[in-house]
Amino acid sequence: MLAGHARWRLGGTLLLLCLLLWVASCGGEATPGTAVSDRPPRSSSPVSATDTLAPPTSENEGVNRTADELFVSLAKANPLLEMFHPTYLPPGAELAESWWPMTELADPSEYNGPHYDNPRVIGQDADTQVEVLYRLPQGWLVVLENFRGDVGETPGEAVPQVAGCPAKLFDINGGTLIQWQNAGLWYGVFGRGVPREELLKVGAGMRRLSVE
Repeated sequence: MLAGHARWRLGGTLLLLCLLLWVASCGGEATPGTAVSDRPPRSSSPVSATDTLAPPTSENEGVNRTADELFVSLAKANPLLEMFHPTYLPPGAELAESWWPMTELADPSEYNGPHYDNPRVIGQDADTQVEVLYRLPQGWLVVLENFRGDVGETPGEAVPQVAGCPAKLFDINGGTLIQWQNAGLWYGVFGRGVPREELLKVGAGMRRLSVE
């Protein structure tokens, strides 16, 4: 009986010693329910979304990921301009090869001006204007950042807010515009041949993008 008790005490001592060695090897005292990891913490990204970057929600997931990367690069290059980026694009959307004034003309064949890259970036610092043009199977879509738009006396229709900003929808220039204001600047998405329901989805999916 005594020998068995001695064996139990010896076994308990060895178990306690193993536990102490395990805690020491983990670098500290483990808290119940907390996993101990030796991996370094993730570094923060230089660009963050004021509204969390949503995962792609359309059928064109690759196009939406490309849109995220494009707008992040534009935000880095223009840190004084708060930008909005789309988390939804209509199925079949593709970044246009070059820019043309889609808000003014119905078809690129009508444009006889100089060639501009797409996106088109005009001005600098706080006066920067950005237009990102997309081609759709049956139309065109452009994202407008700090644009100089004047809808005149055209009546607008209130629509759900865009990233917390009051917004209106206008039927203008042969297309449809969703427009909102942020910090005294105008933003919008304009479509030609884009169903209203799809344009509303684009507007609802716009998110703020800011550079830290």
